[in-house]
Amino acid sequence: MASPDRSRLRFWLLYAAGWSPFAAIYALLLMVQGAPPLGAVLGSLGTVAPAALLGAIVWRFAQRPATLSSSRVRFLLMHAGLAMIFAALWTLTIIASIYYGAPRAVLEQFLRNAIGWQFLSGLTLYAVIAGIATATANA
Repeated sequence: MASPDRSRLRFWLLYAAGWSPFAAIYALLLMVQGAPPLGAVLGSLGTVAPAALLGAIVWRFAQRPATLSSSRVRFLLMHAGLAMIFAALWTLTIIASIYYGAPRAVLEQFLRNAIGWQFLSGLTLYAVIAGIATATANA
């Protein structure tokens, strides 16, 4: 059996590897929209890193289903609320990143065209992280 430190390191390496394709695709999308390579990588990290950090909290929480209420409705309502918080926090970090690192027109375009999709992506991402964490906890 692996030591706790080794297991933790293994988890974080696998966790980072799982986020890497997401960051790479996001950087490619930014480059397609005209961002220079370094700007695309930094923009990708500024978007994906907060999601990954928030996701680690979701993972920890979802790994402990025994501490949750036995009521299925309460369980689902709790996760729905947490998903909303996750999506809102992630969306706010992206807005802050754009506000401090991009021209004003980019922020206006994001707020006009993408904020809803970003929030929906956050809800979906929460569901994926919590689902995988819960499934692996019960495996």
